[in-house]
Amino acid sequence: EAGAVLLASDDGSGDLEYTLSIGSFAPDSASRRVRAGEGILGEVASSGRVLYINEEDNDPRLLAIRLSDGTPARSLLAAPLVTQKRIIGVVLILNRVGEGFGKDDADLGTTFAGQGAGAIKNARLFQLTDQQLRDRLEELETLERIDAEMNRSLDLEAVAEIALRYAVSETEATAGVIGLVDAEAQHLDVVASVGYTPQDLENGATLERWPLDRGIASRALRTHRAELVTDVAADPLFVPSLRDARA
Repeated sequence: EAGAVLLASDDGSGDLEYTLSIGSFAPDSASRRVRAGEGILGEVASSGRVLYINEEDNDPRLLAIRLSDGTPARSLLAAPLVTQKRIIGVVLILNRVGEGFGKDDADLGTTFAGQGAGAIKNARLFQLTDQQLRDRLEELETLERIDAEMNRSLDLEAVAEIALRYAVSETEATAGVIGLVDAEAQHLDVVASVGYTPQDLENGATLERWPLDRGIASRALRTHRAELVTDVAADPLFVPSLRDARA
């Protein structure tokens, strides 16, 4: 009798937002957003598993889903929208005519949701705004300029300086460093730096050599993974160095 499609919010919160509703189900403006992991829909999005509930199950969660006239749903089937192993939303179907939902309906809903997820992803790709396209073009042009400048020099320090200058500029940062790891001595041989002065360095560090036996950089070296720290003061491994460092 009714249904809806919810898609993951673009803000990265994991919340779901109602994108489409049909039949006798129309969520009001106050409830158009479902928090991550909240209720039946949040559970389906977080678990990646299809879920169906019928009136005779006496599941109190069903009472939370109400139709436009305020009456609770009699039956519900919710399936995750999954594409490339990533959950992008949930499809919701309400009040099956006749009998309640069963396993066959769940299998059919999973198949439909899988096909729908691919179609939604493709539609989103075609909905790139002109500004997004311009931004992407600027990124490619920047990479082309970096590549051209690097290819004009075989000097390691010159190439590192070019790469670092562009990295700092494109990320709107105030400082940065590129170095080569000396694993045996546990230090970083700095080949290019921007924004650092001798007064900014921690004990034991110079403009040419940084210790790697402590700090956030030591964790990146140990785990072989990039580190993104939005608040360095909250990271227990942060070693104060650069003045006014925040991230």
